[in-house]
Amino acid sequence: MNALSTPDSGTELFWFMNNLLAIPVSCEAGADRLSVVEQWAPHGDSPPLHIHHSEDEVFVVLKGRLRIQIDGTDVFLDAGGTVMAPKGKPHSFRVESAEGAHFLAITSGKDFERMIRAASRPADRPGLPDPAVPTEAMKAELTRICADHRIEIVGPPLH
Repeated sequence: MNALSTPDSGTELFWFMNNLLAIPVSCEAGADRLSVVEQWAPHGDSPPLHIHHSEDEVFVVLKGRLRIQIDGTDVFLDAGGTVMAPKGKPHSFRVESAEGAHFLAITSGKDFERMIRAASRPADRPGLPDPAVPTEAMKAELTRICADHRIEIVGPPLH
């Protein structure tokens, strides 16, 4: 784990790409299907540019700095900053802070959380996974899993 923070003990943890994730509020917990995904990500981390076709995504930065690109416009968020990526708009983020970032991704619906669960593996410790560069097969599998959950990969990660 980096110096940002650590998840609560007893929390179900996942490794998604090069990130550590926890789901403190599951979409299955309430009638509105609100989901809160807590993320810890290393410096430079960025998922592929993508579109959520069924749900908005709200980012809340707890520690560190993120550059979030929404529909071609960059927004820079420090701790306490919040922004929404509307459904149907291409977006991604990049961790700009050297120490990494700790943030929340909040959605209302099942698709994002279910995609995370399908594309992740259980974390065997509360820290970032060993860094890995995705292979073409890994990229294809992520694209397939995202499509199954109404998330479309439309471009590369941010640089």
